[in-house]
Amino acid sequence: MCGIAGFSGSITKDSQRLLQDAARELLHRGPDNLGIVSRDHNGVAHTRLSILDLSEAGNQPFSDERFLLAYNGEIYNYLELREELQSKGIHVQGSSDTAVLFECLRHFGVQETLRKIRGMFAFSWSDLQEQTVWLCRDRFGIKPLYWTYCKETLYWASEVKALRRMIRIEPDPIRTLHAIASTGDASPSLTVFRGVRQVPPGCYLYRKKGREPEITTYFHLEEEIDENYYRLLDRASFKEAAEEFSALIFRSTKKMLMSDVPMGAFVSGGVDSALIAAVACKCDKDVHLVTADVRGRFSEAEDARRLAQALKVKLRECPFEPGDLIATLAAVTWHYECPVVTHSNAAPLARVAAGAREEGLKAVLTGEGSDELFLGYPGMAAAMFLPVLRAPVTFLERAYGLIPKLRKFVFPSQQPSAADFAHRATRQFEPESLKKRAEQAFAFLPPAERRWSAWSFVSMQSHLLTLLHRNDRMGMSASIEARFPYLDEDVVRFGLNLPRKHKVRWQAGWHDWRHPFLEDKAVVRAVARRYLPTELSQKRKQGFPLYGLQYLRIRPGFFRDGYVAQILEMDEKAEKAMIGLGDPYLVGKLAAVDVFGRLYGLNEGVTTVAQRLQEFCSMDGVAG
Repeated sequence: MCGIAGFSGSITKDSQRLLQDAARELLHRGPDNLGIVSRDHNGVAHTRLSILDLSEAGNQPFSDERFLLAYNGEIYNYLELREELQSKGIHVQGSSDTAVLFECLRHFGVQETLRKIRGMFAFSWSDLQEQTVWLCRDRFGIKPLYWTYCKETLYWASEVKALRRMIRIEPDPIRTLHAIASTGDASPSLTVFRGVRQVPPGCYLYRKKGREPEITTYFHLEEEIDENYYRLLDRASFKEAAEEFSALIFRSTKKMLMSDVPMGAFVSGGVDSALIAAVACKCDKDVHLVTADVRGRFSEAEDARRLAQALKVKLRECPFEPGDLIATLAAVTWHYECPVVTHSNAAPLARVAAGAREEGLKAVLTGEGSDELFLGYPGMAAAMFLPVLRAPVTFLERAYGLIPKLRKFVFPSQQPSAADFAHRATRQFEPESLKKRAEQAFAFLPPAERRWSAWSFVSMQSHLLTLLHRNDRMGMSASIEARFPYLDEDVVRFGLNLPRKHKVRWQAGWHDWRHPFLEDKAVVRAVARRYLPTELSQKRKQGFPLYGLQYLRIRPGFFRDGYVAQILEMDEKAEKAMIGLGDPYLVGKLAAVDVFGRLYGLNEGVTTVAQRLQEFCSMDGVAG
């Protein structure tokens, strides 16, 4: 894992200095080496976190007389690709995956290389002779890559704060305000910064000198949907499906343990991360576990201790007190680069990353992706009861449907409100487009089954992106690389094609009060039962709870002279009315928006914003 930044085009200022400033903003992503190459109106900077080939041969950028590469990520099949290159008589300098990627790009070209490589990556590839540049991102959007285009110059970086060192960038007030609805980190392409985009997952940006940048999709998630594979899994018994999943997750985890430095795993005690930790321990006895002890009634530390005891490995516990959200929110937001609304648990995750670094770790395994692929969120399983629970309403809807004029009074239109429509517009109707794609991808299924598969398809390209954003930013704030065994290409293909009956199963026991007699993530739990105590393999999902924004209490004066007050032209009277009459949770979310706006819109320092939080905020109900 590393940080990259670069430009291609005409820069009148000192390009070397601009790249140096951008790279310094990324040193937390890669403190082991800083490299810069600048020539022919092209320049790249790279900050390295050394994990493979710790020698100087692995330092970046990689370049020759024609090509220039800056790369962030891990290519898990690089050894196979190395053998392929060598079989063709191509020499690979050094033993890193970067060296393999460079030679693949040189000899196979960008499009063929993207077809071959497996892993998580974001890289820039410049052809100085052809005066072209490619910005490429992995299939599922694990690694970040931001870009902007201004005055015939293309700029890019792993984080927006690095872009800000090369060109003036400000938050977009409309998208920033709408982030109160947890949308700031959910888009595959949009950001809360004006004029700044992401290279979407499975895409590359191409630009030739004198032309506008163009985005091309090299991978569609629909490509993983295979009716024949679905039918095969549908005919398989549950035991057979579990056996296939077991083989896939073992193979994936083993690949992701590749490292020349000690490896760890972030665990909560929940089944997803616990299974990954158990599999990793089967492959490598030196895996260290790290967990957050969110003090109070939300603590899951005891389950993490049970896991460590069962696996007979070391556990690092990172305490997080209820008031720590206030103390850390400014620093967390600085790294998060959008309002911390979707996942206020980013704050304890940052603490976990710091603890991992103190343990001497640089790379960890995590359990993200399982819930999306295997219907692990409680609302998904509970939805199986919906047809029964809604039966009386359905009957009445049909009855009143006989009298259309009467029906509209009893059952109002389901069309979005003006506010909801405006909110969707700020996201360019991406969720609606995703749902249509899902319907088309699973058109071979009857509607009753299609909705379950569509859930996985949509959440893989929406909610999962927020988790990947959180893990990247909080991990890299402490120079920790996160890896995701559930997001191995073969595991994703299996999960997307696995029928609902193998994901959510009826059972006699009362597994979870939110969906009694139903077992979620059934195939995951079946494999977990082989290696974990029952209380862990059957643990119901808690979702990394903490005293979050819903417990934040804001005193009048907090918003004064701030970003939200400025763009809303909100005076003291309006602020008091909002705090006094508004839902405290919504006010807490708006406070998170203001923290972001102060940092990135008003350019206040982290320390200044942190002091304001301490002065005007408190936590409510933390005694439980």
